[in-house]
Amino acid sequence: MISWQEGKDIQQFKYEIVEKLKSDRGWDILFFAGHSRETDLTGGQISIAPNATISLSEIEQPLATAIQKGLHFALFNSCDG
Repeated sequence: MISWQEGKDIQQFKYEIVEKLKSDRGWDILFFAGHSRETDLTGGQISIAPNATISLSEIEQPLATAIQKGLHFALFNSCDG
């Protein structure tokens, strides 16, 4: 599990998210619940902290890697994405 804590650097947090997705350990399930929004340029953004988002284009390749390493199911339960 990965979660944001007050005061954490957003760029470092994005890096942690990407690295967790690409982990050699692999994942069976990925679950995200939170806010999001669609965008034409990035395909969408999910909120990862107050006033901070990560675009789907930033996690597209790490998600593909996670799938190659066994990710079977991903649920993005969000408002507008």
